[in-house]
Amino acid sequence: MANSRYNFPPPSPEEIERALAFFLRGFEPKDMVFLDSKGRWRRAPRSFRERAANELFFDLWKEDGAELLLDSCFSALLFLSAKENWSLSKRLALLSLKENRNFSFREGEDVDGPLASWFGQKHRVPAWQVGFLIVLEALLWLVEVETLRLNTKGSWPLWKKEERELQRYFWEVLKRKEQYFMACTGNENFNLAKFLSSFHPACSPRLSSIIHLLAEEERLLRLIDNYLTRAQQGDSPEDYFSLIAERIQPEMGIVDRTSPALLRPCIMLLNNPRVPLDSGIPYQASVILSILQDPRSTATLLQSLKKIPLEKSKIRENIIYTLGNLKEPQAVPFCVHLLRRKKDVIVPRGENTGGAWLREQKEEAIWALGKIGLPSLAALPVLSSYVSHPASSLKAALAWTLGEIGHQQKTEVGGVSAEIIISLLQLLRQKDKLVFEETVTALKKIELPEFLHALYLFNVGAVNLLGIPSAQRGLYELSESIHALLRQQKRVIMAVNGDSGTGKTYFCQALLAGFGDIKPGEILYLMRDRRRDQKVFNRLLGLQWLKKYIEPVYYEDYPGREEDDDPQEFFRNFLAELADKKLVILDGCRDKFYFQRVIDLLYFHGCLDIVVNFRATLSTRRQNLETREVALESIKNHLDFLEDPALEDTLYYQEGKILLYDLDNSIHARLNQAEIRELFASRKIDAWEIFIKPGHFESPSRFITGINAEWTWLPAPLQGGAEMDWPDFERKHVSAQERKFSLKVNTDFEQQPYLIASLSLEPLQPSRLSYYASGQIAGQGKERGLFVCSFIGNHLFLLPEIEVVDYTLLRRIFYFTDSKGRLFAYSFERNELTRFDPDLPPVSCLSALPPDILITGHSDGSLRLWEMNRKQVKIFKLSESPLTVSFIDYFQRFLLADARGTLYIIDGADNFRCFKQATEDTFLLAKAYGPGKVLLLSRKDRYSRSSPPGFIFNLMDLSREECRHYFLPARMEPRRFSVIRDGRVFLSGQLPEESKSNNSSGIF
Repeated sequence: MANSRYNFPPPSPEEIERALAFFLRGFEPKDMVFLDSKGRWRRAPRSFRERAANELFFDLWKEDGAELLLDSCFSALLFLSAKENWSLSKRLALLSLKENRNFSFREGEDVDGPLASWFGQKHRVPAWQVGFLIVLEALLWLVEVETLRLNTKGSWPLWKKEERELQRYFWEVLKRKEQYFMACTGNENFNLAKFLSSFHPACSPRLSSIIHLLAEEERLLRLIDNYLTRAQQGDSPEDYFSLIAERIQPEMGIVDRTSPALLRPCIMLLNNPRVPLDSGIPYQASVILSILQDPRSTATLLQSLKKIPLEKSKIRENIIYTLGNLKEPQAVPFCVHLLRRKKDVIVPRGENTGGAWLREQKEEAIWALGKIGLPSLAALPVLSSYVSHPASSLKAALAWTLGEIGHQQKTEVGGVSAEIIISLLQLLRQKDKLVFEETVTALKKIELPEFLHALYLFNVGAVNLLGIPSAQRGLYELSESIHALLRQQKRVIMAVNGDSGTGKTYFCQALLAGFGDIKPGEILYLMRDRRRDQKVFNRLLGLQWLKKYIEPVYYEDYPGREEDDDPQEFFRNFLAELADKKLVILDGCRDKFYFQRVIDLLYFHGCLDIVVNFRATLSTRRQNLETREVALESIKNHLDFLEDPALEDTLYYQEGKILLYDLDNSIHARLNQAEIRELFASRKIDAWEIFIKPGHFESPSRFITGINAEWTWLPAPLQGGAEMDWPDFERKHVSAQERKFSLKVNTDFEQQPYLIASLSLEPLQPSRLSYYASGQIAGQGKERGLFVCSFIGNHLFLLPEIEVVDYTLLRRIFYFTDSKGRLFAYSFERNELTRFDPDLPPVSCLSALPPDILITGHSDGSLRLWEMNRKQVKIFKLSESPLTVSFIDYFQRFLLADARGTLYIIDGADNFRCFKQATEDTFLLAKAYGPGKVLLLSRKDRYSRSSPPGFIFNLMDLSREECRHYFLPARMEPRRFSVIRDGRVFLSGQLPEESKSNNSSGIF
């Protein structure tokens, strides 16, 4: 009678699917909720059954339930509802109720009666839901059994006492469940193991991964609870806190290995009253939650912002960062409350400390508001109040956030708040490259780029930004250049550089599968931060260099001893081993004494073909790093990884002898990997060579034959060399003038076949030009004035009244002399004029080695070596006559000449050993010519046995092994010369005609 009254048929697949869809509609993904055994949603799961229910439904919710049911727990539910398993499923459901809800029934009793009592009489669950809830209870009981089985596997060493005790506990629980199962079925021959063997095929891979996650979580929670209990009872709680911190640390500290099983343990630890904030555990928990970025942590994170004091800034930064990434609107009031605090420092009551620094917390709140987007409109008034904040990184974040909010507002409602536009225009006035860059990008984002064309860009430092080509355009040219070079040479060596987070590695990885005629095996990819590739870089640098400049941890496995080390031989062997490679890529952020040195070595040995430098806005770098590094602390550390020296301060940038692509790889300007591969797949322009190499000029020519010099270099004493104190300099603000210019495009190609366009720089009468930065040229007037000519908006910045005899550039600062030999420096970016020590002997020549070394020769025959980064100067005494030529190469080998025609070579890398050679020439100019070679221009004023008077090019080897003389045509009067990559020399000067008054000037 009872059996007929309480008979629950198994649910059909359609009923299970219907129930799942119904319950999923009530699932709250922003909190820890679970479906209880009565079909009601509850908060704060504690027992295993409750946590497992949360995990199952979250897995269904995040994959949009209905479409992917078969990949989750659906097949297991179907298995348990099958006719042959239904009776057992009902008994397993009763076991689960008995264990979790203090629900009792007699063994051997018919199961339908107790189930009817629970679901119908007590809680009135709708009939169509009952079958689903039964199979769900059965499944949750089996999932717990499976986690117990996983936690009893394997063996722990004797010293892992806690793990062994915990494993013993899991064995005891599993044994009890097996006994319950046996009693439940009443069949001694049908044990739990047999049933599980038939259940396992019904478990999808995703359900299996959930079981493994829950097993790990259960083990962690029990260990942590044990540590917290002992911390309360013991005398040294910090010991147990350190054990907890160790347990929740990702494997090897790598964020990619952060287990999702840490979610609930970290949620529990973040607000646990048994865990002091100063223990470090809440901070570590906030880091893990920021890495996982699970929406179920939202409610806990919001609650933490209420509870955790403002002065605990690092914990709060992680929480705000996570809520921003989760785009949580409820975080907006908390961010506004924080930003309303006018001071950046907070001093807790009753404390005499210096207070807590809030600026970074405020900055994180601004980033978060931008990620949240349109709901942050309510924060506009307080955001606008930060346009004059002194921190440039905060204002850059503000510009990005205003752009994000404005873009979403325009998309949603068709317009942008005036407050956003006004704030952006105020930020545009900032003389800060970082802020300017983000502000320009934000204006473009809200489709107001027309402002940029009419702006008065008074800051030459900011103008640099607009001259960088986009990666979308520049990579097209790069692709053509690689294909063109490979048609002319066997191999291309390319360095890909940029600050951390600019997308270097992303670009390189797009090429590694091969492209065009290049197969994957014909590409060698060397990455600065990869351990195995660092071994190659270390050998190229040599042990002596590494010991001098690099921390030992980076070369502790260096093979061999220093006395046996030969980096030059390794370099030659390295190149020989590249015989089967068509493309060599070096990927990394340049640092002065490591990766920059590697690139420089390739360049100075004539092996480097291409440099690609990626730049990006701060927001782009940060978003890239958020994807890669995830953890906020790591993101901030990597944002500080800036290239040193700046690209503009490298010698290969200033000499212009290699192909260099300086590209904007910000989000709005970049390509994805599929687009990169498509772009590089084949060449598009057959004759691309004519665009990347100087051509052959159709002009009259004649051959100049070189002869070997008979020079004998003799050792010479060198006085001085001690490091002197950095003198005090007189600095003052001198504003540069600015004006617009217009380019006159050449239309007469018959008369001027090589001229593209011209411009007038009157009244400057330029006498010398230098490369300043991308899209900008520097120079000096004939007698007076310095200038920077920017082709970005056609602006000319000039200092017209100052007297200039000669100048050189370091870090875009002009170092120059006047007719009295006084030394000055001027920065157009800072509008600052510096006068060097007035007691210096008059400067007779000067030159520089980027990024930081200036050398000056003086009228008293002394040489000064200025190391700008170290603020040190060395003084050497060479001659009694004024020095007329100074030159320094990358390896700090100096070439100098005095007014009596004596040449000096000083080897700065060999304890400043000095050699000299007496000649009868007057030496005028010196420039680098290929690896280890210098081209020296001299004038011979009288006949000798081997040559007539005139001008001579002396091609010298700085190793003092050889020198060749090339006599220029008679009566040619050269002034300046420049060496290009293919070895040709462009010479400017005059060639006198018959009539002295009819001299013709030109380029030869």
